[in-house]
Amino acid sequence: GSVSIQPNGVDQWDQAGVNMPIGEGDRLFSDQQSRGELQVGPVRGYFGPNSDVTLNGFGHEGVTLGLAQGSADVYNDGNYLAVSAQVQTPNGAITAGGRSAFRVDVYPDQQSTIVTNSQRFGALILSGAGGFQLNLGRGESVQLSGTNPVYAQPLEPAAMDDFGRWSINLEMSRENSISARYVSTEISGYTDLDGNGD
Repeated sequence: GSVSIQPNGVDQWDQAGVNMPIGEGDRLFSDQQSRGELQVGPVRGYFGPNSDVTLNGFGHEGVTLGLAQGSADVYNDGNYLAVSAQVQTPNGAITAGGRSAFRVDVYPDQQSTIVTNSQRFGALILSGAGGFQLNLGRGESVQLSGTNPVYAQPLEPAAMDDFGRWSINLEMSRENSISARYVSTEISGYTDLDGNGD
């Protein structure tokens, strides 16, 4: 598919390329029927069609992504609670310390966000304006609406869709990667080695 990039401080959009380095404040947008992947250290964000993603910040303590619309599956391989993955949405922020996997769906036209935590890892911390805070346990899903105050409505987790299957398959390939035994998983493009050479 087609993914566009708007570098920080630039008005123009350009075509994003495979293994293209991006910096803090850079913005990505996936067209219809398009998907993308953003990897920053131990954190990976897969995003589905019509998704607007910004790399808001990164450092030794973690990675912060912004999701203005669309869907994102976020995986954090951080082995310590100090390494966090955070996604900021119009309705609030989702923060995961240490190893985690979760999905975020933002619906700007409905002014709502749905957050679904994986069954595999620990709780997520959801926070927002007006002192809103909620711990989302394993396998739980919630809809956030409003901005100040923020309202939370528990949901039954939705069935996995094509985008979810795509990101899960990529994660399974990473977990079974032979190259990962010899090359750091934080090096961009390391998974390409599995399909090349003996």
